[in-house]
Amino acid sequence: MLTRPLELYKCPVCDTVVEIVNELSLELVCCGPPMVRLEEQPASPDSEPHAPIVIRDGDRLCVRIGAKGHPMSVNHRICWIEVVTDGAVHRQILSPGQAPQADFAIGDEDVTVRAYCNRHGLWRSFGSALTPDQAASSGVYVSETQRAAAG
Repeated sequence: MLTRPLELYKCPVCDTVVEIVNELSLELVCCGPPMVRLEEQPASPDSEPHAPIVIRDGDRLCVRIGAKGHPMSVNHRICWIEVVTDGAVHRQILSPGQAPQADFAIGDEDVTVRAYCNRHGLWRSFGSALTPDQAASSGVYVSETQRAAAG
């Protein structure tokens, strides 16, 4: 099996997830059975609450999962949000109870945004980044922290 950079694999026994950083020709094994490659699910407006919504405000990129938010309990949550640019990966690890969002200082680069839900897998962003005004007018939930920062 040939693995490629940025591919994710999950153990079917213990749910450990690993990300590939170097192209390799090997089978990944954890807890006995082979690990399973996670396929990116392209998010769409219909895939609420898993759709990564990207809001660009100058050099700041805010990623919100779901227009109204995503559950963030121990058993069902967004574990991390990552922004992939040309040559770099920026990741924010999230904890249960934390808002399903992350801010990144990225600049004006093209990005791909991915988020991992511990129940429903890997999700990829769709479309272009919104401006803060577009996000507000489309009903995207913005936290008090984001409102204060934009203030």
